[in-house]
Amino acid sequence: WTRSITGLTCLLRTELTAASAVEGRLHSLTASGPDGEIEIEADAFVDASGDANLTALSGAAWESAPPEKLLRPACIVELAGVDENALTDDGRLRLAHLLVRAVSAGRLSRVALGCAIRAGVHRGQAFATLDLEGHDAEGGPWQPTDPACVARAWPTGRDTLTAVLAEWRAQDAGMAAAEIRRWPQCLGVRESRRACGVLTLSGEDILHSARFDDAVARASWPLEYREKATGPKLVHPLRPEPAQIPLRCLRHRDIANLWLAGRCLSADHDAAASIRVMGTCLASGQAAGGAAARTRGGPVADWPELASQVRERSASFFQS
Repeated sequence: WTRSITGLTCLLRTELTAASAVEGRLHSLTASGPDGEIEIEADAFVDASGDANLTALSGAAWESAPPEKLLRPACIVELAGVDENALTDDGRLRLAHLLVRAVSAGRLSRVALGCAIRAGVHRGQAFATLDLEGHDAEGGPWQPTDPACVARAWPTGRDTLTAVLAEWRAQDAGMAAAEIRRWPQCLGVRESRRACGVLTLSGEDILHSARFDDAVARASWPLEYREKATGPKLVHPLRPEPAQIPLRCLRHRDIANLWLAGRCLSADHDAAASIRVMGTCLASGQAAGGAAARTRGGPVADWPELASQVRERSASFFQS
C-alpha cells in the first residue's frame, strides 16, 4: 500500500554537521549539501541516525560499549543465479562446509568463516552476509563512528566475498551460475553510540518480556550477540512473549525536545542486541515521530497518556 504524506521535505545528499542546544533544548541544526550549508530550526527533533549523530553533535549524553564488545559489522551482497537446492538447510550447510575445507587448505582466509547465505524473495536471489572483526591491518580496535576505520574494513569484506563466491562456484553445482548482482553502499554497522534517555531499556527487560505503562512498540527479537565475527550467539526470552519498549526510552534525558529512534534509542549493550533489527527500528521511529509531533518540544506531563495517544495514532495510520 502507499500513503501520501504532505508537508514533508526530504533532503537528499545532505549530511548533518552541527547542532545547537542551549539550556536543555535543541534549537537548530546545520546540514551540508551540494549547494552549501542549510540551517534547520524546529520545535522538536528525532535522532534516527543509527549512530546517535544528532545526540553527539548537540553535546547530549550518549553511551557505547568498549570496542572489543561492540557488535561486529557486516558486509552484505545480493546474489543472482543461485539454484534453489543450494538454499535448503542441507544446501547451506554444505556451502558452510566448503568454506571450512577451503580455509583449512589455505585457499581462503579465516575471515571467510564469518560468511553465511540466505534465500531472497525472488527466484535465484540470495544474500551473502560476511561478519567482520573491523580491525585494520595493524589490528587496531573497531571504531564504527570513525570513517577511516570503516573504510579500512571495507576492502576485507569486498575481497573475501569475491573469493568466497569463486570457491562456491567452483565446488558446488547449485552455485555454478551465481554472481554478485549488487554490492552494499556501506558496511552494515550493528552497534555504535546509544543515546541516554529518560529510561534505559536493559537486556533483562528483553529476557523477562517486560511490560511498561507507556509502551509504544515491541521487541520481539532475541538477544543476538555478534561480538565476534564467527556467527551469532542467540539468547531467547524466558517466555514466548515480546518485551515492550517504553516511550521514555525514546526521549533524551537532558534534551526535552530530542526524541530517539532505531538503534540509537536508550538501551544498554544487551538490549541493543535485540532492538537494533529493522522491524523494531521502524516501530520505534513511528512512535518517536508521533510523540515529537504531539508534544512539539514541550514537557511530558503524563507518559502513559502520551503513549496511549501515540499507539492510537500508529494503529490508525497502518490501518488506513
